[in-house]
Amino acid sequence: AIPVAYVDVAELMGGEARTTQILIRRHYRGGRNFDAVVGVDLNKECDEKDSYVYIEKVKPLVVLMSPRCTGQGGWARVNDLVSELKHWESLQNSQHLARICAAVARLQQMGRRHFLNEQPAYGDMYGMPEWRAVAYHGVTWTIFHSCMVGMVSKQGLPMRKAFELWASHELLISRFRPLLCPGPSKHPVHAHVPRTRHA
Repeated sequence: AIPVAYVDVAELMGGEARTTQILIRRHYRGGRNFDAVVGVDLNKECDEKDSYVYIEKVKPLVVLMSPRCTGQGGWARVNDLVSELKHWESLQNSQHLARICAAVARLQQMGRRHFLNEQPAYGDMYGMPEWRAVAYHGVTWTIFHSCMVGMVSKQGLPMRKAFELWASHELLISRFRPLLCPGPSKHPVHAHVPRTRHA
């Protein structure tokens, strides 16, 4: 049975849930992390349903999400050329996880709670009907560059990769809005990052 207890934050595909760990140290109440690193497989129907039940019963104030985008990002076009079948499988998986996150976003919206979703910028996910429905009910969004939050390569060079955030409230993304790299004045040299269609 799932205990009914208020939590400040839960995560979907949050990796090691480092954001939740930081918030707990700051005395926020952390909830579950639905990710493969903790044995959750959202491609399994039982684990997918478990995530919905948890969200509806525990009602976390904010759900943080970062679904896999391999089949919908810039590398998808390369994968398509290399192997049509592998690309199709990757696309189906990415779309499935994106739909789960959209469903959770809608649960949060209907409960007058909040969500934050991160994706590489200019991918296809936010154009999906399920995410357009989320947008219809109100979102705010921004793009930021990873080099502005300290992402570096193995060689220590800043990595300039664009990420797009969608959220249910401006407070969740306001500190990311200024984080667009101005170029050489801030980072004279960047590590090479494979480019998407638009970046």
